[in-house]
Amino acid sequence: MRKLIALLLAVVMVLSLAVTCAAEEHTSDVELTFWAVSKWNGIYGTEADGQTGDWERYMAEKFHEMYPNVTINVEVYDTKNGPAVMASAIAAETYPDIVHDANTRLMQYSNNGFLVPVTEYMTEEETATFAAGTFDSIRIADGNAYFVPYGTNVMAIMVNKTLFEQAGCADLLPQGEDRTWSFDEYYTAVSTACANLEGVYAAPLFADISSGGDMYTWCWIYAAGGKMFDETTNRMGVNCEETKTGLAFWKKIIDNGLAAPGGAALKAGDAAPLFYQQQVISCPCATVHYSRLVAGQANGTYADFDCEVYAVPHAEGVSTISCADPHGFAVWKGTDAEKVYWAEQFVKFLASDENAAFIKAAGEVSYKICAQNLYEGQDDNLVYMSTLMDKLVPSGSSIPGYTSCRFEVTPYYQQLYLGEIDIDTFCENVEEVCNDYLENYEP
Repeated sequence: MRKLIALLLAVVMVLSLAVTCAAEEHTSDVELTFWAVSKWNGIYGTEADGQTGDWERYMAEKFHEMYPNVTINVEVYDTKNGPAVMASAIAAETYPDIVHDANTRLMQYSNNGFLVPVTEYMTEEETATFAAGTFDSIRIADGNAYFVPYGTNVMAIMVNKTLFEQAGCADLLPQGEDRTWSFDEYYTAVSTACANLEGVYAAPLFADISSGGDMYTWCWIYAAGGKMFDETTNRMGVNCEETKTGLAFWKKIIDNGLAAPGGAALKAGDAAPLFYQQQVISCPCATVHYSRLVAGQANGTYADFDCEVYAVPHAEGVSTISCADPHGFAVWKGTDAEKVYWAEQFVKFLASDENAAFIKAAGEVSYKICAQNLYEGQDDNLVYMSTLMDKLVPSGSSIPGYTSCRFEVTPYYQQLYLGEIDIDTFCENVEEVCNDYLENYEP
């Protein structure tokens, strides 16, 4: 063991020396621009007067203290206005040097050839400090990953345990440490609870799909072993028996009156609030939805009830799955080698082990192995969601046209929800329409 520790220390010292020597070769003054979607207020997310961009500016200052020749100008934008700002910058060729954004847009920039491949500035030893499969999940068709994931919202399902106890059937909830259950077990649990409660529904299923929200419909498909997009072919892969099994379970909840009323016009953003208000007894969620509930209960916005997070129910014979779309940091391609070099070093600094725990301020899960116990002893539900990191399935976001293609599905979800088409027709139409769109997609 002592020999192993000594060897590891020697490796760390060699790597540190290599970084120091490389930095000594780049001593000219450099000014970089860092465009970021700020995920929380303040540096740690706990400051009463915290502002968006505080953490990003703090990181820029820390890096400047380490390398005084590097000045980093931070510009913060939100997800509503950011895409338009970036589109204008691309048109005018006034790019940032470093960008922090959601994976859907980073994948688009990757496919359009705007970003530097991660392999050009991160070693295998450095990428190995991330959860297994992290970079595999964001590779595009050329085999490269073009951004460094920082945090994510893991998909699971929130359950109001207090209501289950009131209904006298809390014993129907998963009892094992893995918190898993089958479609049938879930259906028995929620249908029994709803039958014993007044004015409470099983889940908020919706068909007015807003941007990003359709993933909480896909979760039933993934949990049956199906998929929406096939990353190996860059095509829609919805027309298969597994996908139909997932949709059939989704429809079963709707057709048997267990879904919250008005779901055909319900938007993704309206789903979680129904759970917070205890109108539904369970709700597909991301990590951030649970974190918002905890914050709302702490400040009195929501009633204080016992919420537990479980795995998304799955079909028989299918392993537990989850899904997550990361946000992260990328280096924009440029002609100034010095600026590109320092942009690469800054991205590695942002995503380093020493800065991994800051993601806690966003109530999210880190991709870094060192931060997988971030919530240990503080919140069992967030600890559990961290364990789902090795059960992630690709969302399809690496496919060119993925983001806009999702809107092609919207009308078919609504027709299926209302019973205007059947599941076979849904799968056939969606696959035909979406593949035609993807094949003719132009950025």
